[in-house]
Amino acid sequence: MVAVLLTAIMAASVFSVPSGPSITYAGQSTSASASVPTVEGSATITGGVIATVLLSAKEANDNWKAYVGNVSGVLVLEDSANYSIYEWAMTTPTGEVYATRTASAINWSSLACANTANVNEEETEMSHTPTYAPTDSINLTFSAEARDHWGFAAGGSTISSNSCNYSINPWVNDSSQTADIFEEVLLYDGSNILYTSRIQDNLVGYRNDTTRYDFQMLVAENASPSASRTNYYFYVELV
Repeated sequence: MVAVLLTAIMAASVFSVPSGPSITYAGQSTSASASVPTVEGSATITGGVIATVLLSAKEANDNWKAYVGNVSGVLVLEDSANYSIYEWAMTTPTGEVYATRTASAINWSSLACANTANVNEEETEMSHTPTYAPTDSINLTFSAEARDHWGFAAGGSTISSNSCNYSINPWVNDSSQTADIFEEVLLYDGSNILYTSRIQDNLVGYRNDTTRYDFQMLVAENASPSASRTNYYFYVELV
């Protein structure tokens, strides 16, 4: 797990689009149970015995990774040389965080809910096939909270509430949640999948403690033996 601090500067205009933020990595963590064996300690299992055992295991999921963190930024009127005539601080950030695998420009005016064909294409690219992701593919994971999400403006597009078939609610307090916070949906710009997470200021996140986050998001990883680590490109839209 990687905690990310995102700082964004949005140019105030009639059709403002999300901007690429600066990223500061505050740490990362993974399951402590990985690669740790369990000793068989029964004194009665001796030679000549047939033992029936029930094994329950927890393993880190190589098909996915997550980003959690906080967002800060300003609204600004500036020119192409980054000289500002005025800035407005955002003490309570709202908006969206976007992550995508492409370094190419996003067509923000064409964003819409990802459909089955879009997700199937992404699954092929990420090797989320029955061989490598029989129960945790993108399709299966993001169908968990289908048509259960907030409405928002994304660049020049409008995403109506509860309109996307692929959405998810990341966990809160180490458990599944029904409060509809930190929601995430899959969008498509005509060429690329965008993982889109809602920004909500200073809320308790996945940890069962007092740690506070502004967003949580899951993104797919390619866990096939021949694949290398997947880079994601981030945008932030402040409203």
